[in-house]
Amino acid sequence: MSALLRGRRAIPAALLVLLLAAGVVGAVLAGRQDATPSAGAATPSTSTPTAPADASTVDPAQPADPTDPVEPTVPAEPVHDADVPPPALPAVALGEDATAGDGVTAAVRSVESVRGDGYGPGQVDGPALRVTVELRNGTTAALSLDGVTVTVATGADALPGSPIDDPATRPFAGELAAGGSATAVYVFGVQGDGPVTVEVGHRAGAPLLVFTGTP
Repeated sequence: MSALLRGRRAIPAALLVLLLAAGVVGAVLAGRQDATPSAGAATPSTSTPTAPADASTVDPAQPADPTDPVEPTVPAEPVHDADVPPPALPAVALGEDATAGDGVTAAVRSVESVRGDGYGPGQVDGPALRVTVELRNGTTAALSLDGVTVTVATGADALPGSPIDDPATRPFAGELAAGGSATAVYVFGVQGDGPVTVEVGHRAGAPLLVFTGTP
């Protein structure tokens, strides 16, 4: 009788051991399933190392090698701007000589009040000044007279006179030999009277020779 009771008590104990063993196995299997990545899980990416820059490439931000040859800079030649009037030398009195500083001398020999007789489009008759100018070439080379300019202004406001193609007009032209002199006549229509200013330019870009006074 006692043996039968011991057998009945042993059966539940064995069953308990089996259940515990089954639980442990299940837990192990469940842990393996959780550790396995799913099909939709993102795979960590691996970055490819960037190749180092070529040592022969020159960085423009780096200063140039002081041993490199440097191209010489050639200064540009000065160019006279035709829109900018040349400078003027200090004025001298009418009838006096003015020297340009390069061997050329000018003088206003006479300023006469006349009635201008204009020809051609835009030319009108009226009060005018007939101006006689002399140039002397003190250089050792011939001087071109084709670029000589003569202008006149009158009054306190220095109103510019208008050139008139009067029959008396004989402008500078041709060449003036070294050591020689030449005389030219210009006629300008003027407004009003008062002091007269005559400006003479003997070549392009040269300072203007200025004469002023009352005729």
